[in-house]
Amino acid sequence: MPSHDRPFPDDDPAPGVSRVRQEPPADRAPEAPQYPGCELLRASRPRDVLARLTDGDPLGLRERCRERLRLRAVLVSENRLFLRSVARVAYASMTYRGTPALATWLRERIDQALRELLTEDYEADRVEEPQADDEDEERYAFLTDVLGVDTVVARRASVVFNSLPDPVRQAFWALVIEGKSINRHVAEGHGPGRRVRARVKRAILAISLLRDPGDPLDEEAP
Repeated sequence: MPSHDRPFPDDDPAPGVSRVRQEPPADRAPEAPQYPGCELLRASRPRDVLARLTDGDPLGLRERCRERLRLRAVLVSENRLFLRSVARVAYASMTYRGTPALATWLRERIDQALRELLTEDYEADRVEEPQADDEDEERYAFLTDVLGVDTVVARRASVVFNSLPDPVRQAFWALVIEGKSINRHVAEGHGPGRRVRARVKRAILAISLLRDPGDPLDEEAP
């Protein structure tokens, strides 16, 4: 399962939200930190928070989901992660009291949603569900379009890919999805080039064969 990567900065506000915070008067005991956007989470019911968060995405959750997918380098539908994350944020808002910082707390909810989705995909593949329903077709549409395969194969391909080691997924994501050059990926600290090529080849073979072919190079070698 993918490991944690660089988080969003703790002081990174939601898009379009001011950084200015009101400081408590000197003669009052400090209250829980009130980060920009926290007011959106104050409601008596999760459904009220959910309605606010889906009306124009005021906390920028979709962009945060997109960034987490890039950093974690996993094949999961962005829209699927966004919808699950909004639900998790709304549900957890009832117990959020200002700590940790809002950006960190939102990232944790997104990572929770992502773990759930990866587990669901794994379990569906493990029991070898032979057919896909309408929900599955929507869930894996982004892969069926790219790979030109049916939904069941796309599900298996995503599970196999998402189970690959972090460096393998990151190399594939950088070169194939983001279109970076090998030299740039190496310069970003993922080299040498020989290993980057091997990792991309391994990822492509895993998707094609629907199984991990293993590392063609010794990962301990320089």
